Amino acid sequence: MNRQALLTNSNRANRDVESLQKKMDILHNEAVEILNEVKSLPVIYKSALYSANEKIERGINLNETIKDLEVRLIKRALELSGGRQNRAAKLLNIKHTTLHEKIRRYRLNHNETFPTDT
Repeated sequence: MNRQALLTNSNRANRDVESLQKKMDILHNEAVEILNEVKSLPVIYKSALYSANEKIERGINLNETIKDLEVRLIKRALELSGGRQNRAAKLLNIKHTTLHEKIRRYRLNHNETFPTDT
């Protein structure tokens, strides 16, 4: 291989490494953001549990209670993800198709702009 070919291959390899580094930085930032979002979800679970404990003493409609909990969790996940359904589904540990179906079933406004907690 001549000198020019070696330089060309070296330049291409450097560009590939730089591109890979940029992609890794983006993925790292996304991972940190998702982890921070996940950390705030347990507060919702706790509040829903306390609310359910109070209601069960008076008698509850289990289906309505589950629907109410799902709606609140979906809305919160959408708020945390800025309305991005794929990220919200990850926060809820469900498939994005399942989330989309629940949004449709509960007639949630999926086009709404959700504020973030920043």
